[in-house]
Amino acid sequence: VTRQLNQAQFDALVSLTYNAGAEGARDTYSYVNRGDFAGAAANMSTLIKVRVRGADGKQKKVIAPGLIKRRAEESAPFREAGSAHVNTTPVSK
Repeated sequence: VTRQLNQAQFDALVSLTYNAGAEGARDTYSYVNRGDFAGAAANMSTLIKVRVRGADGKQKKVIAPGLIKRRAEESAPFREAGSAHVNTTPVSK
């Protein structure tokens, strides 16, 4: 990520990356790097499916209810980027 982030945004990306992996978070990074924080938030909110093995032995993707809440929390700092309620102090490098 090349954009300057506040602490809440940095923490959110760490959480997303830990849970979705660098490959899973790649599109979100692209939005952030372009400065499209609303796009990043929207993209994070789509990452709510997990793979499970069905009774037939085949894998399929299903929505994980716990991920809906997690992604809402992770995307909040990007949705609120223009809000006065968000600390916009940059993270030190």
